[in-house]
Amino acid sequence: MARRGRKLWKCAQGSAAIEFAFICPVLIALIFGVVEYGRYFWTKTTIEQGVESAARYGVFQNKLASDKAIPDWVAPTESYAESMLFGINNLTVTVTPSLVVVNTIKMVQVQAQYTFTPILQGITFGIPQTVTVTARQPAQ
Repeated sequence: MARRGRKLWKCAQGSAAIEFAFICPVLIALIFGVVEYGRYFWTKTTIEQGVESAARYGVFQNKLASDKAIPDWVAPTESYAESMLFGINNLTVTVTPSLVVVNTIKMVQVQAQYTFTPILQGITFGIPQTVTVTARQPAQ
């Protein structure tokens, strides 16, 4: 009996499968973490670019609509921002017309808020659940 135990203890068959069983969950978590961070940064970058270009568009609309009421150019600016943010659904876009003053300069402010949902629910890998991006452009 002791001889069989020593023989089994020295046997190396199946050790690769056991090592893989220990390493596999770590590798899978690492892969999903990389994918989630990639999705998060893609979403954040897309929102930042869309909000910045919508703020520039809002300034242009503000100049064109100097004789119009504010809602006449705020609504097109919001729809433009939503069109620039393709691939992102359930997004809240807010346009604040020339009410924001930074260093005595009137600004058009566009803000977008998005709730990021990970692929695997319950595993967030430290990514914030809400992405909020604000852009301001001077309304000259």
